[in-house]
Amino acid sequence: MSVAAAHPAAVAAIVDFAPIAVAIGGVGAIGIAGIAGQEPQTYAQDSLGAALSDWKSATSKMVAETIIAGNEVAITAGLQAQRAVARARLAFSDRLAATAGQWSAAETGMVAAIDDTTSAWARREIVAVKDRGDKVNAVADALSVPAQVPQVRSYGPYYLFSFLPFQTITVRGSFPSAYPAGVVPRLTLNGATYAAHAYDAESLSFSIPTASLAPGESREIVWKRAEVTVPWEHPIFDLAARAGYENFIVMGVLPNSAGHATISHRYHVTRAEERPRTSETYSLSAERGETEQTGCLTLSAQELADGWTIKPGSGKVVLGGTDSPAASDSPSLDEAAPHGGNSICWRVRLATENGDAGALDKAPSRSAVWKISATLSREVTETRTESEDFDLAWGTRRAFGYMPQTWTIRYSGFGGERVFTHSDGSNPLIRVESDARGVRVSAYPF
Repeated sequence: MSVAAAHPAAVAAIVDFAPIAVAIGGVGAIGIAGIAGQEPQTYAQDSLGAALSDWKSATSKMVAETIIAGNEVAITAGLQAQRAVARARLAFSDRLAATAGQWSAAETGMVAAIDDTTSAWARREIVAVKDRGDKVNAVADALSVPAQVPQVRSYGPYYLFSFLPFQTITVRGSFPSAYPAGVVPRLTLNGATYAAHAYDAESLSFSIPTASLAPGESREIVWKRAEVTVPWEHPIFDLAARAGYENFIVMGVLPNSAGHATISHRYHVTRAEERPRTSETYSLSAERGETEQTGCLTLSAQELADGWTIKPGSGKVVLGGTDSPAASDSPSLDEAAPHGGNSICWRVRLATENGDAGALDKAPSRSAVWKISATLSREVTETRTESEDFDLAWGTRRAFGYMPQTWTIRYSGFGGERVFTHSDGSNPLIRVESDARGVRVSAYPF
């Protein structure tokens, strides 16, 4: 069993141990049963009716193709656009013959909003698709449609869990408060019909056995289209039916697991680094009349740019290459300048036959070859990465104390692979939130 399948109690607790009533803010279309023989009429090519008919076909194709592709974000936007077309056909039912030059601002805005949604979908711009879908949904909500026509206020896609035997779908909106002769709203799915077990003027509830939706276990979302019939007192010449008003909802049966994720966290550590450094070689000779010499070890511009400094107390003189075995120990050594970050200097004096208060008590030196050595040090900042793998059960909420721009989440599941580097709420099933407190990963239901 997958991880999510082992957590049905956790999911059930979120919904108060009741059958899941999916009434979330997705999208869909629900309406009336069409009247036989009343087909939508045809309109001139440049008319509003023709434009809406074209958008009806385009949005239907968008929904169908995104269902096949399994892109839940685009499915939601497609249903929003499809519902907008249906509401526009109702709201503008007496204006469908108007040509483009005669359209009102509301009519022009509606067509533009639908076009924006389908165009973003055609370009596969998922974030833009969600934004355009939300906007076209708001435009559609603002349309004035006949009050007597059943109006939905909560839409699909409706997400259901495969490990629950029965699920309740609750559709909220504006419906008849009573139905004559015991004829109640019905939902038709896979050839089976389910009567509403609860209904009022604001909601319809249907209980559906999960096995009828997706028998067996699936690793992907199983999408289903269901027809909804809402009886109402419609006129003989039903404008809704003539306008092609749609009456379906879309449901997605979720796989047992929401998937798997890996979060990688980048952080900085500082470590000390050291290396030896020597100066150029100096030569001091009594034969040339030289009795003392000062030399310096100075860091180059590149060494300074790389962050190197001379470690305090590490400077010393190294003698060698003299003309007698004892001479190498004979010179007197004085630190001619205090240690600094950029350079250190030393003075070497040869011992003389007459003695020298500053010279070592040695035999006279005739020459000396010497150089300065020191230890360079710097602090190096390194970027390291640590990762953690975790499974996502439905209803999972994981939090990590990682600051923005320091983490990457790689998700793999029923929707394929995705990479998150910042907050992302575009997906209706997987949500990533980031702020100064850290990053949180959640799986539906939130």
